[in-house]
Amino acid sequence: METILSISLRIIFTPNSLGCWLKSALFCWQVDNQLYDAHFPTVLYPAPPPPHVVRKVGVKPCFELVVLKRRRPVYNQDVYK
Repeated sequence: METILSISLRIIFTPNSLGCWLKSALFCWQVDNQLYDAHFPTVLYPAPPPPHVVRKVGVKPCFELVVLKRRRPVYNQDVYK
């Protein structure tokens, strides 16, 4: 086994006049057990969706996080959603 951790990650940062958006998505990742003579060499691995589902809805991330930071100058504060 050559790979210990394989991650497919996308991060998008979008500043605009209303605030800042941060969107991150984790698509495909695998954790391998590197111990010699391990009973389970792969600890965690996501199963790919069936092809008919991918054609219908596209590839979806297994974990997604979206954060909005908005500045409120009237109250001198930042709001996070």
